[in-house]
Amino acid sequence: MSRLIAAALLGLCLGAANSLSNSLGSPYSPVSLSSEGILPLQVLAAVLGTTWAWSITAFLAGWLARRIWTGPVAGMICLLIADLTYYLADRTSGYTGGLDRGGLLYWGLLAIPCGLGMGLLGALAAQRRWWSLAPSLAAPVIILLLATPTGTPDIQPWSTIVTNTTALILALAMAATWTHRVLLTLNHSPHAGPERQVVPRLGAPHATTRGPGQPEG
Repeated sequence: MSRLIAAALLGLCLGAANSLSNSLGSPYSPVSLSSEGILPLQVLAAVLGTTWAWSITAFLAGWLARRIWTGPVAGMICLLIADLTYYLADRTSGYTGGLDRGGLLYWGLLAIPCGLGMGLLGALAAQRRWWSLAPSLAAPVIILLLATPTGTPDIQPWSTIVTNTTALILALAMAATWTHRVLLTLNHSPHAGPERQVVPRLGAPHATTRGPGQPEG
């Protein structure tokens, strides 16, 4: 249950950060902090508003869940909570005139298969198995495959840098985690080294030295 709560919190953070960075940073927002826009918030909004960002968040939820039968549920819950939080935050901040029920329903329906699939992929990547490297490296590949130019033309170069950097960092982190687990498994394997030999302590009598009633010597 705690892993599903963590997935819900992850989705809550994603939805809120996506909505607030857009409404507070965009120069076209009625609640913007600056009439000229705030570049870091605009870049963050451009990145968090992508399909790959939501997909990788579901992947991370499944990875945190770790169990194969829990990962897909965690991924789905993560995206559903993110979807609900995003549209509620838009309405609460005044960025939209009301609740966009059409958008909420549309992305909510897409969140179910995407969350299940990416959550399962994350759970598979978290397994302590030699084959878990494949689903682990699939995550950064998905980022690059789903990456598209987002934001205004002056924002797109920055969002592209963030996208590529995220894919690289995730690939390195997944590979390092997998390598650590493999080495840890090998170190605990019964065939990792020569068998330990039991050497009797100095002065301790051997069990076969003498029988009952026989003198030492």
